[in-house]
Amino acid sequence: MNILAFNWRDPKNPDAGGAEEYLFNILSLISNENIQITYLVASFPGSLPKEEGDNYTIIRKGSKYTVYLQAALFYIKNRKKYDVVIDSINTVPFFTPLYVWGNKKIAIIHHLNGWEKIRNELTLLPSIIAYLAEKTIPIIYKKTPIITVSKSTKEDLLKKNIEENHIKIILNGIKIDKKKAYNEIKKAEVPTVVYIGRIKFSKNIDDLIKAFKIVKSKIKNAKLIIGGKGDQDCYEYLKNLTKNENIEDVYFLGELSEEDKVKQLELAWVFGYPSYKEGWGISAIEANACGTPVVAYNVPGLRDSIKNGTNGLLAKEKDIKDMADKIVTLLENHELREKLGKNAIEWSKNSSYEKSAKQFYEELKLLQSKH
Repeated sequence: MNILAFNWRDPKNPDAGGAEEYLFNILSLISNENIQITYLVASFPGSLPKEEGDNYTIIRKGSKYTVYLQAALFYIKNRKKYDVVIDSINTVPFFTPLYVWGNKKIAIIHHLNGWEKIRNELTLLPSIIAYLAEKTIPIIYKKTPIITVSKSTKEDLLKKNIEENHIKIILNGIKIDKKKAYNEIKKAEVPTVVYIGRIKFSKNIDDLIKAFKIVKSKIKNAKLIIGGKGDQDCYEYLKNLTKNENIEDVYFLGELSEEDKVKQLELAWVFGYPSYKEGWGISAIEANACGTPVVAYNVPGLRDSIKNGTNGLLAKEKDIKDMADKIVTLLENHELREKLGKNAIEWSKNSSYEKSAKQFYEELKLLQSKH
């Protein structure tokens, strides 16, 4: 099986996130001498136009705006080489149903963004284009098999009149070792809230900082740790917000190695997740694997990865005070925090890339068997 996978970015791209991790981790597990993967992704400053590894090739063409046209042209020129085309959709689809006719195709949709989230990420004209492109998905992909990562996104797709038998849920996995028991994890000596993930305006991390100001008024020795790669402008905005609001004990760590990320997640008492919408919420499960319960808004995606009262607490949507109250509850209630921390480790064991890769491979085999 020769697979051609279209994705906006690859894991080496500075802007790469969960969608890239999902696609590359799953395909790396199913690739072998009989299953060859070609990734067509956007280039970025300093990137190589082509990289090859065991059973895979990465080809970088165009920018984040022109990669879609480059993907179509590449496929048309090389269509006889491939058996299956994977269309990984990050807001803007690759529109494969319009030109992939002879070969099998499958789409991956983590979530539908909507205008608010798109506008948080892009300037006005690109926002309009991206929004209109996303609106075409229910029409163009109506008959295309779709993989998604949560019940919430499946429900969104069903509301857009995509038939249920065309949608399959295959969960995200995580790479963090989930073998540690809760009593083997050393927590910080002071009440510590952490956010480790993508630093983007669309993640609404400013809500967490505002919530922490309320937390700080009740728990004087609490501290907030923020880390991860992402948008430097967003980092500066968050730092200025902290300074302007005169909030003490907020620490910005920048991009972290995998080892340092795990260390911070293990030290944390609570993981704050203020996003207004996610496909699933890989960061929440990574925190869970480190024995750390999550406080998040009760929004699509996060209400799937976080079971209220089991591995974390869900606050009212966009309610900063309620988020603060939930964080305070966990910081003050040791018994509840420990209970949720233990549950969190067990819950995280459901998120396995090995399991997800096996399910994905079964979908590819089923797709190939159809005439």
